[in-house]
Amino acid sequence: MGKPFLKNIKILLSYGYDFIFPPLCFVCEKRNDQAFPLCKNCLSQLIASSEVTVHKNQSDFYHLADTLFFDQVITLWPYIKIIESLIHQMKYNDRKKLGIFLGRIAGKLLHQQLKITGREVIIPVPLHKTRYRERGYNQSTLLARGLSEYIQLSIYEDTLFRIKPTKSQTTLSAEQRCSNLKNAFAVLHPEKIHHKKVFLVDDVSTTGATFNSCSFTLQQAGAAEIIGLALARPEFEDQRQNTKYKIQKIKDEG
Repeated sequence: MGKPFLKNIKILLSYGYDFIFPPLCFVCEKRNDQAFPLCKNCLSQLIASSEVTVHKNQSDFYHLADTLFFDQVITLWPYIKIIESLIHQMKYNDRKKLGIFLGRIAGKLLHQQLKITGREVIIPVPLHKTRYRERGYNQSTLLARGLSEYIQLSIYEDTLFRIKPTKSQTTLSAEQRCSNLKNAFAVLHPEKIHHKKVFLVDDVSTTGATFNSCSFTLQQAGAAEIIGLALARPEFEDQRQNTKYKIQKIKDEG
């Protein structure tokens, strides 16, 4: 039985599998004949809903009592339903290809704004080894790999490590997030980032506590500039209330 015959059998089985279990869009769950994880309509919606936003002032990170150790944080979407769903699937549903795909989209949206000069490197926010064993992968590394394909920069996955098994940030208050991440990271091979501009990649940034803790460690190791890159930035309740207050005040004064 020759290799061409086996190859044809595999192709036929693949067609049969796709006929019985057609690939579905990760957003609308309708049949998806594209090579992407999203159908054409949902991909258009995802790109159209992006809002590349730069956060760099203390007022943008008023939950942080410490000095800001990063230079800025750039997010690509508000925390709307479509990106929330994709992030959740990437992190908890073993959607590795989706992570790389979202990283490529991020690269496409950011490549002009990032102003690559040749002294930049990409570092994913690391998981602790215990969490990594549980999940089997680091979603930030997947994003970094997709991003690097588009902007063609080296990824240093063996440089920044999480040495403290921190709790999930999801259910913590702003103050608890900062405390949770204190002394949580360490740098190996600091010579790799000496005088470098670091693009620090994560899926979400809320208070900025994770980026700030990582950035402190990277800065101490000699990084010259640190820019956090995240898909989205959720809001705390007090941020939403503050926004509602501002809108109401404008209406009253108008």
